[in-house]
Amino acid sequence: MWLGQRLQVSVGCVTPGKSQYAVARLLRKLQDRKVQMSAKRIRVTLVKSKYGRGARQLACVHGLGLRRMHQTVEVEDSPMVRGMVNKVAHLVRVEES
Repeated sequence: MWLGQRLQVSVGCVTPGKSQYAVARLLRKLQDRKVQMSAKRIRVTLVKSKYGRGARQLACVHGLGLRRMHQTVEVEDSPMVRGMVNKVAHLVRVEES
């Protein structure tokens, strides 16, 4: 880069190709879905040891709030939490509450 040249950064729409109205509609739809799903809760219990597992599995267990064996936590039923539970399904037991 030459001395005196300026770096140009373009600030575009977060979702290129979509209008502001389409983005607002999408955000409202996601917010409604989040409200509906957050009313549901699931109980997750760590039934197998987290040690000797990969770093990603360990991070999922910690992300769920599980610190020790046979500890049970109640978390909201969201797609993000379901994804973490699916990653460590062989280590945890899930109950609908």
